Amino acid sequence: MFKPLLFTLALFLLLTVPATAHGSFVYVTNYGDGTISQFQANSNGTLTALNPPAVKAWPRCHSLAADPSGRFLYVLSSLHWSRRNCCVSQFRIQANGKLTPLSPPTVPTPDTGNASPLLITAEPSGRFVYVPGRDGFVAEYRIQKNGSLKTLMPSSVQLPSAPGDDCHVAYDRLHNLVYVSTYGHMMSGAYGGRQALHIRRNGQLLVLPNSRTHDLSEGIFVTQSGRYAYIPSYYRDSEAPKIKVSEYRTDSDGRYVPLIPSRISVPLNPPQVGLPLNAKTLLIGPHDRFCYLISPSIHWEDAGTYNRRFVDSLSVAHCVIRPSGQLGRPVWQTFSVRSDIWEAVTDPSGRALYLLTDNGVRPFRVNVNGSVSIVGTKSIRTGYGPHGVTCVSR
Repeated sequence: MFKPLLFTLALFLLLTVPATAHGSFVYVTNYGDGTISQFQANSNGTLTALNPPAVKAWPRCHSLAADPSGRFLYVLSSLHWSRRNCCVSQFRIQANGKLTPLSPPTVPTPDTGNASPLLITAEPSGRFVYVPGRDGFVAEYRIQKNGSLKTLMPSSVQLPSAPGDDCHVAYDRLHNLVYVSTYGHMMSGAYGGRQALHIRRNGQLLVLPNSRTHDLSEGIFVTQSGRYAYIPSYYRDSEAPKIKVSEYRTDSDGRYVPLIPSRISVPLNPPQVGLPLNAKTLLIGPHDRFCYLISPSIHWEDAGTYNRRFVDSLSVAHCVIRPSGQLGRPVWQTFSVRSDIWEAVTDPSGRALYLLTDNGVRPFRVNVNGSVSIVGTKSIRTGYGPHGVTCVSR
């Protein structure tokens, strides 16, 4: 008697509750052809191209960011090779992972006179988007209910630091802060530094002047909890190259307090020659369980008037993030991946890690102990000139 009633109730709930697809999707910007490749991320780490496999964006699209809910995707494009005259393409992420343009399909970046936006980021609450530029300005946007971006007033904030050729952004959700690291190279040498800004309730950024630092590190990496931060740097000890990772506890004033011990030094495995550190060297996995160090093994060959760079293999190390914020001993793994690494992301579920190379996307499966296993024998092809990658859950 009760079985038909239970069946009817279950059927009613199934038909009346809005259907939502739960899955992960990977998106790649292709600088050369102005497209965005879209993939379904499968549970075993493999990727399946959606139909169509790519959607059109503006030319020279390089950086992309998704809001934390996985509903909207924003792509930064430059209409000129110098990254001037930029705009942001905005898309809705459908339940099946496919991208459809919002209305309007693009929004401009603020004209600050010498604007050269470098990357686009979405802050953890999903309410605001920020676009730092080479001129030291950070453009500010609000994410509206329909997903489209609205420029805040004022439209940007000026960093009290020298402009950089590139930058890296990290968010401290515990103290509602954003760190903007700028760095570059001049004839006299490398330069860089970091600036912390407070995110106000209306989305406007407030510069915290006492948080400014001047060093050559290319990024700060903050755990999802916001409690701890890590700063990698590259150096040589008795001609042996090493990666040095400094460990900190975050603070509400934008400064960070060193942990004790405040630094781990890990030799590269295998030894690298002439490896420049970049912001893709370190990656914090979901749930703050593991930290990954990514290092290509390279060598240079004399090509007459210039030297040619070759990648021999790829080394990935995973470190356990202890409750104290300190990192465990790195465990290195080496893979025969002979291509440059542009960027790395993890699946929000923590089951997969994706490396963007100059040949496409290289998927890895993340094991229970944090180690990774390569999936497939080749990189998954994207469009021409892959430049940025992100993975979202829907």
